Amino acid sequence: MQPLALVTGSNRGIGRALVQSLEWHGWCVAGHGKSPPYQACLPRSGLYIQADLQFPEEAANKFVNWMEQHGVPTLLVHNAGYYKADSYGQGEVWARCMAVNYLSPRLITERWMALSDPSEIRYLVHILSIAALKPRLDAVSYSFSKLCLKLYSEELRNHWSARRFRLINVYPGPVLTDSWGGEESLPEGMLKPEDVARCVIDALNSPTPENQERYNTPMKPTAVLEEIIITG
Repeated sequence: MQPLALVTGSNRGIGRALVQSLEWHGWCVAGHGKSPPYQACLPRSGLYIQADLQFPEEAANKFVNWMEQHGVPTLLVHNAGYYKADSYGQGEVWARCMAVNYLSPRLITERWMALSDPSEIRYLVHILSIAALKPRLDAVSYSFSKLCLKLYSEELRNHWSARRFRLINVYPGPVLTDSWGGEESLPEGMLKPEDVARCVIDALNSPTPENQERYNTPMKPTAVLEEIIITG
């Protein structure tokens, strides 16, 4: 039986690349978006959650309902995000960044872990941003929301230390996705979505002293936080 993975923001960019990479590596993947997907963007499984992360409580309830019907994923990837340049960190941009990039992932993770069997291993991947490590003064709300999710990761590492739980934080530099559509100039050396997906797969399959002879197996099933910085 294929293990189940759930990827938020799966219709395009990094999310779409993650779905394709995970499927190729033997996962049954469920997708997510705030709108119905185009047929070409649906995972092979046909599994999909439609939920708007601007409304954290409502979105988390939809995820719970879906998991109760289809099963609790072994792997949860928080990829969906909202980006808009701002220099003040307030108002509508602030509220939306905090809801989509931090509050919804946090609530969904808490509900996911509450439904999970403590004896079974779980993997959680956060697609963050280099802005969580080096905040951008021209994207204050975005940077702060990603930093909040990073700090939540530290909390999770301590809180779930007794469970079979593994957490991977990925900090990509600029990635060539639709979110750059309104920018007048693009940074040099931009990453491709496939670059990020490849790093996630490598992290999930990376060796440990316990499995050096079988590289393509999960890492030691304890609460471990691995952080990966990707730059072009």
